[in-house]
Amino acid sequence: MVAALCLGYQHLRKHSYIGWNDPRFPLITHGGVLCGAKEAFEAAFESGAHAIVCLCVSGEVSATYGAAVVAQDLFPDREIRVVDTQTLAMAQGFMVLAAAEAAQAGTSVEEIVAQAEGTAERLHLYAALSTLKYLAMSGRVGHLAAGMANLLNVKPILSVQEGKLDLLERVRTRGKAWARVIDLIQDAAAGKQIERLSILHVRAPSEAAQFRDLLCEKLACPEGVLEIITDDYDDEVAAVVAEHRKRIKYSCAPCKPDRDRPTLPCVGACTPNAITHSW
Repeated sequence: MVAALCLGYQHLRKHSYIGWNDPRFPLITHGGVLCGAKEAFEAAFESGAHAIVCLCVSGEVSATYGAAVVAQDLFPDREIRVVDTQTLAMAQGFMVLAAAEAAQAGTSVEEIVAQAEGTAERLHLYAALSTLKYLAMSGRVGHLAAGMANLLNVKPILSVQEGKLDLLERVRTRGKAWARVIDLIQDAAAGKQIERLSILHVRAPSEAAQFRDLLCEKLACPEGVLEIITDDYDDEVAAVVAEHRKRIKYSCAPCKPDRDRPTLPCVGACTPNAITHSW
């Protein structure tokens, strides 16, 4: 067995709003200090792993990668591959999922690493922060700038570029920040099938649910033809908005492809074969 380890986030599973929830995959989380990395490796070998692929939070924002490399040298007779994912949060988690699924299928260490790195090429991560307070506490932004941003109700939108947190834009109000993040996600997903999607929050479950609903509606239908409702079985499903039911042919016209047959937003946002079209 090859174990896929995720080093850097103790609560990766807990804060994944939409994403990893399958105990079959050997995903182990530990802190980024040297003793934590050493203990993670020991636990994996004790559980029966003959090799380890360790995917660390970006070395540009954490000392975890360096700690894992040092811990690797403590096991000279064992096969351990330490990978700097150059990302963080659930983007790192999706790389670990890809690696764990490959490990579960019995592939080689090289193929496991290739699956993780291939996933990295398709990842997009965006963050809309409600405050700069905690970035200021970490030293990544000045206290004066953070204070002025909070005073003016400025909401930063961040991403990860070359392993570092990068400020993409500054917008006013939470609503505009959410709308802009959704625009960025739509641009990144245009014409593509969304494989996995995760929304992370910090003790804000109701706000996360609101953002999820907005995002799902936009991803499923840029024209607003579909909405998320709760059916008679208490399941959340997509339904056609009442005002579009008698004119859906015209409402959906903007998405009709001029040539070829790219994946439509509503098809890409749903599970396979949930929606089909005749264009």
